Amino acid sequence: MARYAADRMDSPRAVHIAFASFRHIAPSPGLLDTILDEFGPDVVRTYYEDEKFVEQPPFAGQKRVDFAEPLGPQDCYFVPHSETRTMPKFIKGVTRVDVRGTFRPDIMRTLQLFLEQGLLEPEPRKFLRAHFLSQPKPKEPGLWAFYLNVEVVGTHQGRAARRTFRTTHPGMDQW
Repeated sequence: MARYAADRMDSPRAVHIAFASFRHIAPSPGLLDTILDEFGPDVVRTYYEDEKFVEQPPFAGQKRVDFAEPLGPQDCYFVPHSETRTMPKFIKGVTRVDVRGTFRPDIMRTLQLFLEQGLLEPEPRKFLRAHFLSQPKPKEPGLWAFYLNVEVVGTHQGRAARRTFRTTHPGMDQW
């Protein structure tokens, strides 16, 4: 999506990626590890700016992102994703790349509490992982969704340009 947007500009300068993942905290071991790692204090998360990678602490870079309905606006935070390293190599002229993400608001509040209490440090995180994976999967009501916003900012035909693309998918009733 970033490449598609950048190819429709004369001079792309910034790529802003944001995702919202609404699901159970532990639908699988790998997805649980992703949630716990993305906000762990020992995990390196960066954004790219002016040929440098700028490290950020957990829950930094809060930005309200307007996702497609039914999610709507959500607070997103810097997360460790490879796009900050790959996009500057493949989209020439880009001086800023950042990736933000969020999960359901109840999970985000829980992760903030876990972080404040030291439970996202490596050893306690192992305990949390074992605990969540030992629990039966709850029959969850509510929305499961994964939405993505990709915004590219630059110039086109001598004027400021902004291209935003969003993914959507069918509702739960169609899954």
